[in-house]
Amino acid sequence: MLVLALTPGIASSETWDQNLDLTIPSLEMPLTWQLDSKAKQEIMMGFECCYHNSLLESVRNEASLKSITYKSKVNLNGLRFSLFDEKKVKTYFIVVNSLDVYTTYRGLKHPRVYETNPILGKRPALGELVALKLTIGGLLWHFADDNTDDLIFPNILTTLAVINNIEVMKSVGLISY
Repeated sequence: MLVLALTPGIASSETWDQNLDLTIPSLEMPLTWQLDSKAKQEIMMGFECCYHNSLLESVRNEASLKSITYKSKVNLNGLRFSLFDEKKVKTYFIVVNSLDVYTTYRGLKHPRVYETNPILGKRPALGELVALKLTIGGLLWHFADDNTDDLIFPNILTTLAVINNIEVMKSVGLISY
């Protein structure tokens, strides 16, 4: 009968050099140009075992260059381009909506004039006119906050409503030119 016995050996500190690079160049060299992003990420996170120092340094340099390139790109998302002056468009929005409420309220004082907006009814009170304008105007203002050009079409429609109100008031004799 043959018995093999393995006895564990203890390596002494003299036989193990702490600074010894144990990477095997023949196994590591083909991977330098084929490292996938996961391996590169692991190296950047500190898992540096079994890689040659020059490979580790090249991965760090590549990550640093990408970081510099990423940080130097201009973020165009924050820029807004408009054909119209933002302050003027918003000011006009407030003025024309105020004029719409005023001309509507003034026109409703005549018995032959009535409101055509189905939400308000034929004879809304001033508070109802203001409440509707504040609600709809506030929503438009909120959603147009990113792009003032979104207020152009509502401004045109409200301008047409004001012109119509003035024409109605002229036709019933509330104003004359």
